[in-house]
Amino acid sequence: MLTLYAASSLLCSSAGAGWQWLSPRTTTNSIKGISFVGNDTGYAAGVWGTVLRTCDAGSTWTLLPTTFSNDLMSLQFPVGTRVGYAGGDSGQVYRTADGGETWTRHQIVSHPLEVPDLCFPRDDLNGYALGAYPDTIFRTTDGGQTWLHLPMPGLYFRKQLSFPVSVETGYVVGGGGTILKTTDAGNSWQQLSSGTLSNLRVVCFPRSPDSGLVAGEDTFVLRTTDAGATWQRCPVPTGIGDFIDAAFVPGTSTSYLVGFHGSIYRSTDFGLTWARAGQISERLDVIQFPTGPDTGYIAGGAGRIYRTTDAGQSWRMVTATPHTEHLLYVVFPTGPDTGYAAGFQGTILKTTDAGVTWNLQDLQTSSAVSGLAFPAGNDSGYACDAWGNLYLTWDGESWLSTGFAPYGLAGICFPWGTQVGYACGSDGSLAKTTNGGLQWTYPSPPTNEDMMAVSFPPGQSDTGWVAAWPGLVYKTTNGGGTWSEHSSGLAYLNGLLFPHDTRTGYALGDGIAKTTDGGATWTLKRPSSGLSIYRASFPFGNDTGYVSGGEMLYTTDGGESWTTQVTRCRNELPGVWFCGRTGIGYAVGAYGTILKATEGGQWIEEAGPPRGAGRREHLPTLLVCGVLRLEAAADFRPRVAVLLDAAGRQVADLRPGPNDVSRLAPGVYFMRQASGVEREASSVTKVVIVM
Repeated sequence: MLTLYAASSLLCSSAGAGWQWLSPRTTTNSIKGISFVGNDTGYAAGVWGTVLRTCDAGSTWTLLPTTFSNDLMSLQFPVGTRVGYAGGDSGQVYRTADGGETWTRHQIVSHPLEVPDLCFPRDDLNGYALGAYPDTIFRTTDGGQTWLHLPMPGLYFRKQLSFPVSVETGYVVGGGGTILKTTDAGNSWQQLSSGTLSNLRVVCFPRSPDSGLVAGEDTFVLRTTDAGATWQRCPVPTGIGDFIDAAFVPGTSTSYLVGFHGSIYRSTDFGLTWARAGQISERLDVIQFPTGPDTGYIAGGAGRIYRTTDAGQSWRMVTATPHTEHLLYVVFPTGPDTGYAAGFQGTILKTTDAGVTWNLQDLQTSSAVSGLAFPAGNDSGYACDAWGNLYLTWDGESWLSTGFAPYGLAGICFPWGTQVGYACGSDGSLAKTTNGGLQWTYPSPPTNEDMMAVSFPPGQSDTGWVAAWPGLVYKTTNGGGTWSEHSSGLAYLNGLLFPHDTRTGYALGDGIAKTTDGGATWTLKRPSSGLSIYRASFPFGNDTGYVSGGEMLYTTDGGESWTTQVTRCRNELPGVWFCGRTGIGYAVGAYGTILKATEGGQWIEEAGPPRGAGRREHLPTLLVCGVLRLEAAADFRPRVAVLLDAAGRQVADLRPGPNDVSRLAPGVYFMRQASGVEREASSVTKVVIVM
């Protein structure tokens, strides 16, 4: 039975707050699809709603802002237009009509469903979406407004489809050597004999519905020249691993295959023989030769796109960032403009323009920078590394080695306003300075276990804590002379923070634990989710703060509840820092990832239901931190304004000028205004109150 789905639609604009990429300028999220609409203009899409665009034949790529966070598994811009489609991971297909600036979300089914492949063979109205888990296929004839659910024989592990020259004749491949063919636009399907039981991932018919290639998990390619009636098995040299994608050069007999382990193979005789055409040391998911035999693109993990201009003889990364080492720490000592990030291979980066540019500093070590502290401002700071070295800078530019612990170090802390500092690390390694890091002593540690973090609150040089890997917290009240042992209740610890006083602290590891009695007892505030937590930032109190690691979490009630923030980054983010009450924060992670938050990192998705024939309108949005400023009416007529919560209840009267809304909980509100004696010209504005 044929089922017609009217796709529910939401317009996703490119505006929004939340977390934005600073470095790399493109992304470190995996790329799953590439599509070119000519020689110069192309697009790439990937996980966490990632969309990139190039206008110079792939020499440079720009990250397009989107306000959805679903993984994008496939991408196609048909017939060289600004209209494009991307397949998501939750039964969704996204459509753009303006070259990726805005996207309309079409929910084609109500249940979770990956869309691993799309095909619009002739125009931007008629196309197919392949669904997986559960497996199905849909057809649209109106540019994605409605989708027809097509009946198919039993098939699992569907990965790709190909409609070479028309919407009538097409092929789908899947598990168990299955190849299906339709000649009536998907209304009926014929199962072809492939001669293999291997799972098939790739299907490509580049020139006609008669000649094509199929590939899969094993090192061979199936080739047909009679519309799938027979298939010839063509061996490929070993070592490629599972085939992931294929590309054919238009107008030639040249074809390419990429494999799971980064192998690239080329055939110049339509698949009969194959030779290695390159090796990339990472997973590859997609390959494209859009316009000719010389220029092509491959992409996959870590957001990297490579280009060849010599028919695959060499490949150059075109989404490179100058700093690709994993980052572990980020510190902005006095405000949102000047800050530091540190991580693997002795990397310390500095910015003085709020993250726009980052300059690499020379620490003269190849060990990971495992701790970073700037207790006295932007210039004087301290660092330690995993080899046990301790460093000092007086100018924020050059670093001096001032000590060496017997074992590797994992954390460093200088209480604000003191000359006293502590560092801790593996095998109970402990170091202390009382003269601003010029000399270090190495007192007896509280344990021989690995100590992962040290925390002394601001101004407290004697009372502090260290966190040991097995979930134990040790406290001193005499500057490390003696220590008392306490259990955090967590299975392991990565981090520890007493942000403002000696009473309230947070322990971070496989979950989050909190103390309000100076570490004597700990209460579990967030159980293990399978994702590690590493760092915390509580910028102006013990109740409102952030923790980061495998996810970014936010609390406004002292950890009683936590909200997951959308960072649109698949990598772990072991470092986070927020700058006081500014609402500006930074996070760092793998592959040189640096993110920046504005308005407290709250994610705003501009979306609204359709109004009228295809027209969609959206409420203007106002982001507010503490004070909502209402301008007087231009015609000086009286203005009445009220603030409503999400349930429509009035929570405040508003008057022209500043209105204090700091007492209201962070979240979404609506401001309704009316001018004139009879209250005409009513308008509504969405207000997002952040911390």
